[in-house]
Amino acid sequence: MRRNGHTLYQFATHEENGIPPSYAQQGAWDYGRLNHLPLWPEFIMFSTWKDYSKRFPNSFIYTLEIPLRGRLQITHHEVTRVVAPGYAYVIPVGDGGIMRTLPGEECWKFCCGICGECAESFFSRFSPSGGLLPLSDTERICRWGDRVMRLLLEKRKESVPEIAGLAAEFLTWLLEQRRGSNALPFEISNALRIFECRFPQKISVTEVASEFGMSARTFTDLFETCMGISPKQYVIGLRMKSAEVALLHTNLSIKDISQKVGYATQFSFCREFLKRHGVSPSVWRKRKRLEEAEAGRSANG
Repeated sequence: MRRNGHTLYQFATHEENGIPPSYAQQGAWDYGRLNHLPLWPEFIMFSTWKDYSKRFPNSFIYTLEIPLRGRLQITHHEVTRVVAPGYAYVIPVGDGGIMRTLPGEECWKFCCGICGECAESFFSRFSPSGGLLPLSDTERICRWGDRVMRLLLEKRKESVPEIAGLAAEFLTWLLEQRRGSNALPFEISNALRIFECRFPQKISVTEVASEFGMSARTFTDLFETCMGISPKQYVIGLRMKSAEVALLHTNLSIKDISQKVGYATQFSFCREFLKRHGVSPSVWRKRKRLEEAEAGRSANG
């Protein structure tokens, strides 16, 4: 999927026997991103797939993949998970990986892309490295998606407030789902606060676990069960998001940014950044600034 010459989401057929979707319907409108709205649903897509794979990253948006019937296999940050109905999988801006249907299985899924400062704030807090979010009402998702898709297809400026409002409604519902699915255990909710405060420093999972009287292994197992990722990946996600903000909105050197977000050396920071984004921090900075400048010109032109 492309907008203004940029890839938002990249599709690839299965390596051996890719089959086009038996059903696909989508709506997309980049008005909110080009006009720097704080929250905007960039695209909505319902589709049915069998024997296919899709590669990401996406350049500008947070993407949610939600299987409605059947399952998806997602490899993200070198971890492979099977996502079943009842869960959404969040793919952060710029992250790389691959998604497949399971062999012989058909999957009907809902996919949406959300951008803006509010989306950044929401997902950075609740899913900084991406991963699973629990859902309980897929019918509500379908109703919401149908409504937004129709508005995106119409592309009427008078509908902009309604579209942005629907995006806010969706994030509010996701937050309620997260809180209502089951409250995080005391150890994990407090560990999140510790990680968010200390990520610029050296963090030992063993030391954090000991604060709750747990072994590192027991704590890590509980964290992965609750959050869908390991404590290490959670901390890396916090560091990468902080680095992205510094790269985009300050003129700090790469070395200074690497120290600011918790890396002992510039080399280790650049290696992790390259692994996640496919390019070096300096190249990423140049591209993002050019993209922002181009988006600004398009909005003003």
